[in-house]
Amino acid sequence: MRPMKKSQLPLTARWPDHELGRELKVISQVLDHHPIIAALAHQDLCGNFKDVGAPGMSADQVVRCAILQRIHDFTFAKLAFHLEDSSSFRAFVRLAWGEEIKKSALHAAIK
Repeated sequence: MRPMKKSQLPLTARWPDHELGRELKVISQVLDHHPIIAALAHQDLCGNFKDVGAPGMSADQVVRCAILQRIHDFTFAKLAFHLEDSSSFRAFVRLAWGEEIKKSALHAAIK
């Protein structure tokens, strides 16, 4: 019998069986196996700044957003839209449920 609703949704990312989904999964695995990439980005992002204000995106998220932007040649506005709209992109960037990133935050972090 068909259930009315699922009692619990999966917490792990689901990569679609599509060329782009497979590509994002492989890139994500490469980034996970080479944490130095996020460490270098963190050093660059935090270099001469004081630790004040909201935490913002993690260095890993900034790297992942920059990769998406370059792969698809997105403007910051289009990247912000696709991060809001695409579950695959959200999983790749590791955005929490309900978390959103504005185009101005993307611009400030990626530039």
